[in-house]
Formats: sequence, structure tokens, C-alpha cells
Amino acid sequence: MSKKDDEKLTINPWRVIKIFLIGFLIFEAIFYLSFQGAHSTFWPLDNSFYYYTPILFLAGGFFCYLSISQSYYVIDGAKFYHSKMGKVVEYNFSSIIYIDEEFSISKKMMRFFTKDGREHLLIFDRQAVLYHTALDKCSLISKEEFERRFPNIKM
Repeated sequence: MSKKDDEKLTINPWRVIKIFLIGFLIFEAIFYLSFQGAHSTFWPLDNSFYYYTPILFLAGGFFCYLSISQSYYVIDGAKFYHSKMGKVVEYNFSSIIYIDEEFSISKKMMRFFTKDGREHLLIFDRQAVLYHTALDKCSLISKEEFERRFPNIKM
């Protein structure tokens, strides 16, 4: 696999940042209710609030940065690679039989199924190059044919 910077298709960082912000708010609420609830008061803030909030924010920011900088796609002929946090997953265009175009466009996340019926979700790269390349290079079947082959999969 070639790792030239010009071949990397990076993901939209705002999608990842939103996910981490939601996670931060959930964990902040859990910590807040855990520590403040122990004293049965919600105001004034307990001193622990001023310790765990910056630590939680810095840890979340660090992992958010790692997620953004270490996640990308590389298209290489008849296959593409998804690198995420140092782990590389290879997908062959020939093994993709169905791409849910309606879901993909509405969620900005490519939803596709392989020959074995497994579902995969990949966040769009900045210009959706991978999505359009997959539509061109894959031998796709119709939605009706897919539902006939895999009746247990909900669309």
C-alpha cells in the first residue's frame, strides 16, 4: 500500500469532532451526577468538578486529534484501504454487492454490503471520492435482488 499524502482521502473532521463532543457531554454529565450527587447538592459545584472537567476535556481532545489525523482512505486499483488508528482494513471493490445510496447521501456515510451480507459504514471523505469511485467500480445488484438474497437484513 502506498502512503503518499496526495493519495490519502481524509475524512471530514467536523463529523469526528461532533461525535467526541457528544461523548464529552455524556461523560461530563455522568461525572457531574456522580460527584455532585454524593453530596446531595448540585450547586455550588464541588471542587472535584474543576479537576475532572479539564482532564476529561484534554483526554477527549487528544483522542479526537488522533482519530482525525490517523483516519483516511487510499484507493489502489481494484481495492481500497481504510486506515484507522494504525489498523488498516482492506476492501475489494469486487466483494461489494450493494451500496445503500439513499442512506449514504442522507447521512454522509457510505453504507455498503459485501457478498457475505456483512454491513459496513464508512464516513465520507471530504469530496466523497471513495463513494463515487465505489459506485463506478463495483458490480452492484438492485435493492430488490439484495432483499431477496438476504431477507433477514433490515434496510
